[in-house]
Parts: sequence; structure tokens; C-alpha cells
Amino acid sequence: MRRLTPPCLLIGFYDNIMLEELLTRFDCEITKLTKIMKKDEQRLLGLVNDKYELGLKENDLPYARFDAYSKGTVAELKCRDKHYNETLIEFSKFSFNIKYSELADCKFYYIVSMPKPNNLEHIYLFDVSGLAVSGYDFKWGWKEMPFNTEFGSSSKTKKLVGYLDISQAIGTFVVNNN
Repeated sequence: MRRLTPPCLLIGFYDNIMLEELLTRFDCEITKLTKIMKKDEQRLLGLVNDKYELGLKENDLPYARFDAYSKGTVAELKCRDKHYNETLIEFSKFSFNIKYSELADCKFYYIVSMPKPNNLEHIYLFDVSGLAVSGYDFKWGWKEMPFNTEFGSSSKTKKLVGYLDISQAIGTFVVNNN
């Protein structure tokens, strides 16, 4: 039997033969399966691309574990409601994207936007793959958190999380939202 590649590994395009095989095997059909990036993440993606000329494109695959990609890079984007000196990263996102970046020979960036007083927005760009290789201590631990933030769920679950100290960002800039 032919080995199937998970759809989340097909960056930006589909292997039609693989999709047809999946559809036949599971007796289903696909009707425009796409992931829709939140508006604040789209804005953040534009700001980072303008500042660093990364050429990141929105990933519209529905079950992808990264929000954006370009040749040589996968990126996860987060827009926080509060500023933290250590920003949280979920182990599930970390582990998938670190392994993916190793297999695809690319970098894994974590891009975070956090508000500061006076309507200022601080944006941090972390090279997570570089931090992992250097032996950075992510301070992994279990934390009770909402099951998800997408659908306003009040259900909680324990998640394995780590932290990125903002001093470890490879790039940072401020946006004045006045």
C-alpha cells in the first residue's frame, strides 16, 4: 500500500492522487477545506513581512500546525491581550513545528504581538529552531488552560507549555496604534 502524507505537510498545494486516495478510502468529499486566519493574525503577518521582508504567506490548510510559511520558514503567529516578559508556547505546536522544520530543512519562527501602554504594540520574532538547537531552557510544565480559544469555550484542560523570554527575540519592533 502507498504511504500517505498527512495533508498538513503539503505546504500550499495538494497531491491530487493522495487526495483522491483519501477520499475513496474514507468515502467522503472535500468542500473547500481551508483554514481562515484571524484578522489580527493577518495584520501581524503583514507587519512582520513589511519589516523583515520574510515573504511569509498565510497557510490556508485546515489542520496545519503553523499559520504561515515561505521558502525555508514556517511560522506560528500569536496576538496576546496582555504584555508578558515570558510568552507562552504550547508544546504541541513546538514539537510538531520543530520536527517539521528539521525534516523540511527550514526555520521555525514564533511571532508574537503584545500590547503596551499608550496604544503601543510590541512585536517579537523568535527563532525557535535556533533556540532549541542552542539548548535554551523553555521551562516546560503543565498549566490549566482553556481547551481552545477559537470558539469561546469555557472548558479547561491541562496543557504542556513552555516560555520564551522576550530577551531571546531575534527581532522586535513597536507599532504605534494611535
